[in-house]
Amino acid sequence: MKPQTNFDLVLFGATGDLAMRKLLPALYRAHAAGLLHPQGRILGVSRSKFSREEFLAKVGRDSKIHIKHHFSDALWASFIQRIQYLSLNVSEPEHFAKLGEAVKARKETDNVIIYLSTAPKFFAPACEKLAAAGLNAPKVRIVLEKPLGTDLASCRKINEDVAAYF
Repeated sequence: MKPQTNFDLVLFGATGDLAMRKLLPALYRAHAAGLLHPQGRILGVSRSKFSREEFLAKVGRDSKIHIKHHFSDALWASFIQRIQYLSLNVSEPEHFAKLGEAVKARKETDNVIIYLSTAPKFFAPACEKLAAAGLNAPKVRIVLEKPLGTDLASCRKINEDVAAYF
């Protein structure tokens, strides 16, 4: 098995249904299986104005129920220690500056994965603001949640727009 690398996973749309039902439970399972670097961090991002504690309470209510096998209270407690939260509005550039500061503050991070679990219309504006905040460096990867548009033309447009920054 390849050695694990330290990471920041920035999860846009962290309060959404996909994050709660699929993404966070899958990350818990990876954590429980020892597949994540011990210092890896998950930074939940959404426009909801939650404190970290309020976000973690939501994660507990809305994600734990989707973990059907091998759940452990002790593993859950260690998993949520990985999770931070940042309220961010995609249309506010200064919010991206705060995100950039939060990500760059961790010098020991080997990889930054930015997962856009948002509507496709936000992909290009988010990527533009991420780049402006310096979050399109070589160690940064972007993941776009499907669907990528509504047809082939809109899919190509999204790819072109994102490629201008990543």
